Amino acid sequence: MRLTSTGSPLALPHVDLHPLAEIAARQPLLKGRFICVQGQPADSLYLIEKGQVLLCRTDAEGEDYSLYLLGPGQLFGEGALHPEGMSLVTARAITDGSAYVLSGALLPRLFQHYPELAQHILNLLSIRLERAHRRLDVTRLADARTRLLALLYVMADHQGESCGSEIWMPLSLTQAELGQMIGLARETVARILTQLAREGAIRREGRRGLWLLPDAGR
Repeated sequence: MRLTSTGSPLALPHVDLHPLAEIAARQPLLKGRFICVQGQPADSLYLIEKGQVLLCRTDAEGEDYSLYLLGPGQLFGEGALHPEGMSLVTARAITDGSAYVLSGALLPRLFQHYPELAQHILNLLSIRLERAHRRLDVTRLADARTRLLALLYVMADHQGESCGSEIWMPLSLTQAELGQMIGLARETVARILTQLAREGAIRREGRRGLWLLPDAGR
């Protein structure tokens, strides 16, 4: 398991996103509001412009658990591409922000008239799939401390910002939501975060986020 992080979002070729304004509505994201709900009809892709969105799933026993925290430049709403046109996850805004809403019915026009933008959408979908694989890798780690630290590195690769020798991670999640992503109880997450802070592997700034040392897991 690779524990070190690049400390910056995964690099993508520069794409002019201005055409989105011509074909996609711009929707405000209000903290605490649901954007889509698992199992309900879905017909749009969402590209986050500002803010953070938490994706969750409900299992067969009816238990909810957190999947991913998404930020600016990231995509969700793949249920619009599902043959049954249903949402695969529940998405909730964790902070205020905004997103471009691209109707699935407009995708043929997107591919025909905006090929670079269409390729960008496909790249974002591919990154989401790669992130899902990495998250499954993390859940296979036996040690709880290593598991939580590895999750922070995965998140840092997508939303972290390098500042000198540290990585700033905006993190508006509860300890319970962090634990749900990797099968840890809230109390375990709280204990490990305290331990990591004491070791100097992280520096916390309340609910705003934390500073992560890229070599802390070595």
